[in-house]
Amino acid sequence: MKRAVIWGIVLAALGAGVWGLSKWRAQPPEVQFGRAIRETIHSSVPTNGKVEPIEWAVARAERSGPVKEILVQRGQVVAKGAPLVQLDSAEAQANLASAQARIAQARAEIEVINRGGRATDLAEISSGLERARLDLKNAQKDFDELQRLQSKQAATAAEVNAARQRVEQAK
Repeated sequence: MKRAVIWGIVLAALGAGVWGLSKWRAQPPEVQFGRAIRETIHSSVPTNGKVEPIEWAVARAERSGPVKEILVQRGQVVAKGAPLVQLDSAEAQANLASAQARIAQARAEIEVINRGGRATDLAEISSGLERARLDLKNAQKDFDELQRLQSKQAATAAEVNAARQRVEQAK
């Protein structure tokens, strides 16, 4: 009988333990609360490794120069061919103006050439031609004179040949 009482107490204690455990598991978990405040959330994960994009794309500028304005934001999806930045165009505009001035100058020079050239250039060419004609006339005169003298044996063949070369050169 004593044994039956002990077994009864053990079974009652075991039943009470099972009942208490099932009650404890059925209770909602205890949650701690705190006062909410507004702040900027900074989330970062320190790691070592390499981050690579899903799809590679090349971005290049048509010309170099300082950036005037950035047209996209970090994380923004950008369409193909869309401008990313606006470059300062002051240097490019100065280069364009310089090139346009050189084109205008070249056109003016072509116009002068089409009209026959500058008066100073024409005068220089004309005087050069007159000088060349005069040199040819003098060289021919000297050659003729030396040939006459050679026939009288008053000039050498070397002198006549030198005069002939001057005539050829003047021509």
